[in-house]
Amino acid sequence: MSNDQFREFLREVLPSMGYSWRRFERRNIRRRVRSRMESLQIHEMARYARLVIADAGERAVLDSLLRLTITRFFRNSWLWSELAELISEAAVRLESGETLNIWSAGCAGGEEPFSLAMLMDDLARSGLLKRSWTILATDTDRASLERAHTGTYRWGSVREVPRHLLHRWFSEDDGVWSLSGEVRDLVTFREHDILTMEPPGRFHLVFLRNSVLTYNVEEVQRRALESVRSCLITPGYLIIGRTEKMPEGVGFEEVEKCIYRKRE
Repeated sequence: MSNDQFREFLREVLPSMGYSWRRFERRNIRRRVRSRMESLQIHEMARYARLVIADAGERAVLDSLLRLTITRFFRNSWLWSELAELISEAAVRLESGETLNIWSAGCAGGEEPFSLAMLMDDLARSGLLKRSWTILATDTDRASLERAHTGTYRWGSVREVPRHLLHRWFSEDDGVWSLSGEVRDLVTFREHDILTMEPPGRFHLVFLRNSVLTYNVEEVQRRALESVRSCLITPGYLIIGRTEKMPEGVGFEEVEKCIYRKRE
């Protein structure tokens, strides 16, 4: 399988699956597809493309091969200072007795929602967060959700955790960093597909980072953003990835880089 053959396969098949094909020109994705073809004893990319187009079951298999779960705790460290201020201000505006609800959509192995839990706990300890709060984390990939439940990570995933939080909440054994059960209990995990299912509740903040806006075509992006917008409690904030861009006219206004507010 040459680079050109693989690129042509992506260009032919992925747009019909709702994906931006250029985002998947990766060596690891190519290896996965080649391994799948070998298991089916298919040696030509064109033949495998025809199979994917004709067979819904094989499309589902390919979809699972395309999943990328590269992330880490406190990814883009500069953003978390902005989030601390945003969360504190959002909590102040809550009605008496109201809970601050946060949704991490596409949570992968839990690095993002667990980062949120540590941040929220830190804000509460410092007196900057005096409201109750919940974090719901969802993903379509069961393997990622199972990894989140174990709470064990390698150094590459935890290297950006602030040192006081790393020492407070993690223990290390033979290169494996285990997250305290006290933090894991602060996050609720659920299998959920933002593209095919109704939002799993009403939220003040939604995190949609490095997923739909990176890997899907604009039509799919707009559908996901409308779903998010419908579940946001005014003023409602959406957090996206550093390199991601919002389509025009989707009902959000930029507050800071990566941070958007629901527009009424």
